[in-house]
Amino acid sequence: MNRIHTLLIALLSMLVSGCAVPHEISNALYDRETDELLQNTAVEYIVHAAVDKDGKSHIDSLTAVRLKSKIQILENQLKELIGNQAIVRQPEEGLLIVFPSDRVFKSGRSELKEDALAPLKQLAEILADTPGIFTYLLVHTDNNGSEYLSLALSEQRAKVLRKTLKKNGLKNIYTEGKGSLVPVITNESEEGRKLNRRVEIAVVISPKMIRETRREVKREVRQSLRNNRKSNN
Repeated sequence: MNRIHTLLIALLSMLVSGCAVPHEISNALYDRETDELLQNTAVEYIVHAAVDKDGKSHIDSLTAVRLKSKIQILENQLKELIGNQAIVRQPEEGLLIVFPSDRVFKSGRSELKEDALAPLKQLAEILADTPGIFTYLLVHTDNNGSEYLSLALSEQRAKVLRKTLKKNGLKNIYTEGKGSLVPVITNESEEGRKLNRRVEIAVVISPKMIRETRREVKREVRQSLRNNRKSNN
């Protein structure tokens, strides 16, 4: 199974396990085409973080293991903070966090709910204290209302979230409102619309972090070889 399919399964598992999704809806998620699900979603940024223009990974296996251990530390911090307020998954090159919009925003508005302010503040502080990452934030809606209004609402929500996160110290954050253009499931049922109303946050390792980790691993390998030679002499 290639890496993109692995990431796709992680995304699907996240969406299904994080909500009370009826069996027929979970099946519908798996019926979607891979490219369709990855297009213009936050997971795409994670996929692209560690591949070259030909789609091949430029991270060697030892560096990947070390990067994963660093991301695991961040994931543990986020899970301790967020609890059931969001779903956190760990692809190899970053983290994908998904908030149901209903837990973050007041219905049909761009105003944040009061009980979402504290978790967002702590989220920003944790991410701000993690060097070598970029944060991509995408806001999605269902298709209630016109496409124009859905897009406008998601863009305004994205601006509000960006302002809130930046206010609490998070830099290197990029936001986009997607409206109802990228549903993960049909909007024909309330359950489907609830899944589609989501905020996706991709925490992506930077090229600088990849380079530094690669050098760190190489230094340790060289030191280990030197130690082995000394012990054999």
